[in-house]
Amino acid sequence: MQDVYGICVNTGIAPAYFLDEISELEVEAIIKQYYNNLKREMENTRFIMFASLAPYSKNLKLTEVLKFDWDNETVAPVKLTEEEREKIKQEGAAILKQLKKMDHGES
Repeated sequence: MQDVYGICVNTGIAPAYFLDEISELEVEAIIKQYYNNLKREMENTRFIMFASLAPYSKNLKLTEVLKFDWDNETVAPVKLTEEEREKIKQEGAAILKQLKKMDHGES
């Protein structure tokens, strides 16, 4: 719990908000984004290392410069039924309609 608190507070979440009001969904989203940002920084570091070493090697691959656990991960494609696609489209349209109302000062 202390690690989660530290991550949330270091990302700009007010301690009082974290301790009294934050939901589990918010914590999950913050932690996920934190690790995505960390992963992006690590990938940038690897690319800089690769760019520095590439002129001195003919067959150097990006994943050989610095190996990460996620290099071998595969993501299975998500298959949606036509009904699921339609439901997602309708939900998206409803959210977009709400955002447009908010943008125009309506409730």
